Amino acid sequence: MEHTGLYDLELSLFFHRHKLSYSHRNAVEIKQSLGIQRGKTDRIDARRIAHYIRKERDDLNCSTPPPTSLLQLHRLFSARELMVRHNRSFKQHIKSLDAVKGDPVVKKLQREQRTISRQYQKRILQLEVEMKTLIRNNKAISTNYQLLLSVPGIGPINAIHLLITTKNFTAFATWRQYAAYAGTAPFEYRSGTSIKGRAKVNHFANKKAKTLLTTAATNAKRYSFEFKSFYEKKLQEGKPKFWIINAIRNKVISRAFAVIDRQTDYKSVDQFQKWKQEKQAA
Repeated sequence: MEHTGLYDLELSLFFHRHKLSYSHRNAVEIKQSLGIQRGKTDRIDARRIAHYIRKERDDLNCSTPPPTSLLQLHRLFSARELMVRHNRSFKQHIKSLDAVKGDPVVKKLQREQRTISRQYQKRILQLEVEMKTLIRNNKAISTNYQLLLSVPGIGPINAIHLLITTKNFTAFATWRQYAAYAGTAPFEYRSGTSIKGRAKVNHFANKKAKTLLTTAATNAKRYSFEFKSFYEKKLQEGKPKFWIINAIRNKVISRAFAVIDRQTDYKSVDQFQKWKQEKQAA
């Protein structure tokens, strides 16, 4: 079946409860594997999926739904994102009304919208508390959450999104796979001797993950000596700023996967070498 969010969730849970095998596939992957297509109806789509299964049956992997705790965490996270978007819209509208001077109706609208904005902000904080409570009540998730917070640049929201998108770090074998999923992994573009394009990221990506990783990279560059030194060094070498930020995004991803794999807090390069030597000596 194609990934359709909430629409296929109940069916996935039903299959899982009754021990029936199923495989989730990306709709874009199915569409592009079948070449040029024209027209679209439910009947045509079903036929295309069946044709895709027949072609790819040897490479299909069985899927499993995420645990209930992660599903609940995802729902709370989505609700928070909705609140944040609405609140941002209200704040922008309030600010735009500042251009209108002396109109009592506008002043009344601003007061009302500030009240609504405060209510949104209150609910956002409540949802964050609910998410943290849910995390604390699940040992496996809580452990990985605390480990992620030790990585420079990763805050609570980034850590929660990583836990959701990686299914608590069970959905991706390597950090490079996640980088490709998030749209931060550069790919080469060359053919023969005439086409030599620079390596660049692909636009097929989880845009939310990419945005949050950009925030993490910016924070890491600002507050971590290791990442700040790397940024300044590459800047002196003449690298573009967007290239350096993307490199830091990938470093953040690799370190997040590393702390989960080792089950130890993040250590800088010097700290890690010392820790590795002590472990080998023991």
